[in-house]
Amino acid sequence: MSLTDYYNQIIEKYKNKDFKVKKFNKKPLPKVRDTHLEAQHFMMFEWCEDHKDPRYKDIFDYIVIPNELDYDFTEVEFEDFLKFLASIKVK
Repeated sequence: MSLTDYYNQIIEKYKNKDFKVKKFNKKPLPKVRDTHLEAQHFMMFEWCEDHKDPRYKDIFDYIVIPNELDYDFTEVEFEDFLKFLASIKVK
């Protein structure tokens, strides 16, 4: 599965409200969520977890996690991942 396919599956899960929220602190959740941005954040969170990089806890207050969806980011190089994120950037 490509990163684009995975991203599209995440968006679909969000649209169907098939997700849970993982909070990292006590800050309140925003009332309006941008599914595109939430999907990018989730993918960044997953990349960090698969690469044993705990810095996501310093960046995100929460992550919206789609149910029953996972991608193995261990083989995805950081530069390639950043290029992907830039390619789906909303203008």
